[in-house]
Amino acid sequence: ADMAVYDRLAPDFIDAGQAQLAGAALVVADLNLPHDTVAALAVQARRHATPLVLVAVSEPKMARLPADLSGVRLLILNAGELAARVGRPLADDAAIAHAMREVRAQGARDLVVTRGARGVLVTAGERIADLPALPSDVVDVTGAGDAFAAAVCWSLVQDDGSFDLGRACRRGLHLSALTLGVPETVHPGLGPDSLAAVSTEHPLPQD
Repeated sequence: ADMAVYDRLAPDFIDAGQAQLAGAALVVADLNLPHDTVAALAVQARRHATPLVLVAVSEPKMARLPADLSGVRLLILNAGELAARVGRPLADDAAIAHAMREVRAQGARDLVVTRGARGVLVTAGERIADLPALPSDVVDVTGAGDAFAAAVCWSLVQDDGSFDLGRACRRGLHLSALTLGVPETVHPGLGPDSLAAVSTEHPLPQD
């Protein structure tokens, strides 16, 4: 992985792609991008009302997240990355939920916080919903987080603008469980059929 490629994606690269960004159903970026480039994406997302999903990479790279998160439709991160954002340890789910609300006040519209075997916390209006992880015979944990984020983004694109986070997160948890059960970092049977049939009948539970 030549990470230096990311450094070449400067804000002027983002500005040059305004037409593509404006017409996108969803823009997804991770925090391997430089700070100023992430900020430029958020500016473009605000300008064109384009849904922007940011996926955290690591606790140190949380420093690349701008102070102003206006324009970020969804932020996907784990509890450690959230703690890095707010600058304090998060001892339990109540502390995580409080930190999620704090980050929403910084401009991000929604957050999903992954907690490994304990599932995810996701904003549901003004509340925080708790979705448990699915049972899985763990073979290798590598790729499970990426699988979750990928399924969430895929699901949101299928929603035709409804932005159903409950459905998206259930699909993410499903694909994450599938990925945990194989030695490959990407499940060899991955395809739309493996996600489309995931049950999404129930709305997000709320605390």
